[in-house]
Amino acid sequence: MDLQLSGKTAAVVGGGSGIGKAVCLALAAEGCNVGALDKNIELAEETVKEIQGKAVAVQVNLTDFESVKSAFEKVAAELGPVDIMVYADGKYDTFGTVRQTSVETWDAELDYTLSGAFYCIKAIGPLMKARKWGRIITVSNRAVTSGAYGQSAHIAAMAGLFGLTKTAALEYARANVTCNIVLPGLVDTPAYRALPEEIQEKLVNKGLTKRLQEPSEIANVIAFLCSDYAKGITGAEVDVTMGNELFVY
Repeated sequence: MDLQLSGKTAAVVGGGSGIGKAVCLALAAEGCNVGALDKNIELAEETVKEIQGKAVAVQVNLTDFESVKSAFEKVAAELGPVDIMVYADGKYDTFGTVRQTSVETWDAELDYTLSGAFYCIKAIGPLMKARKWGRIITVSNRAVTSGAYGQSAHIAAMAGLFGLTKTAALEYARANVTCNIVLPGLVDTPAYRALPEEIQEKLVNKGLTKRLQEPSEIANVIAFLCSDYAKGITGAEVDVTMGNELFVY
């Protein structure tokens, strides 16, 4: 299916690795100009090297609103006004029960993952509204509906992302700007591989299909949501889990 995205400009936050990188490649394959935004500029540059088309790597600090604004401005200056913003970033190294999680860890998780998403939507939403076309897609976690043992801060931030995206959808619906949230299950990313091997094994074995999803499987759904074929979808949570859930282990 031709998604008719040729010439659109996409800014992918977290574009240096994992799902974000896969989204960059998927949108580039559909003809998009792609800005790969990441805190790690070297990873973003590696993504850009794999893209055969117009692309730019931009370093961004998601805890700083001015850095976020500047990153989007750099993408627009290089590739044209941003039509698509995909938020596929977050702190994936935060582990601990509520009892174990320090106040500092809690604050850092929400500051990076949730405030980062807020800054991105706040910076790009009004520009899309003014141009009467836009796609905002955030990547959360299916465990926001069930919880995930030992990930109190991370899942709380992901749940906040859920509410933020749905609220943005209400605010921008009449401007032809859709806002949707994608909920993956167990995806083969560097963050997942950082888990202890015994935990990885337990999680996969509890899933319906007993396999990890590839990042490209999530990216293909996101690419569809960016197209006009999905113009009637906004404020939706799109479950892309293959029946694999995060369980207590």
